Amino acid sequence: MNEPLLQIYPCKPEDVEALVKSATADSHEVVSPSFLLYKVDQIVGYIGYLPTIMVWLDSERCGIRDSLVTQNFWENHLRAQGIEVVGVACDTASPLHPYLGRVGYVGRSASLFFKNLNRR
Repeated sequence: MNEPLLQIYPCKPEDVEALVKSATADSHEVVSPSFLLYKVDQIVGYIGYLPTIMVWLDSERCGIRDSLVTQNFWENHLRAQGIEVVGVACDTASPLHPYLGRVGYVGRSASLFFKNLNRR
């Protein structure tokens, strides 16, 4: 038996409700969908692009105020580019970690992996 081919189309605003319904039924969340994955005219997944911020602030010489100034900068910089959703990679041992929820970030259970696309 031939497996149907996966088809990929840009995600339009009117597609999001059906995507969320399908993903929720499969115990998945939807974050920043850019493309929908279809098989036989059914949504079977999505690809979402999510800018991820990496930050280091010296734990001895910087405090929470410095973290908030830095956060304000990256959020405004990305917002000015039309970006609506951002991720922050933050180690649980970081002094910033307990504050992220207080400033509007929502933790997820997913692990974050990195790949250098310029390496062979």
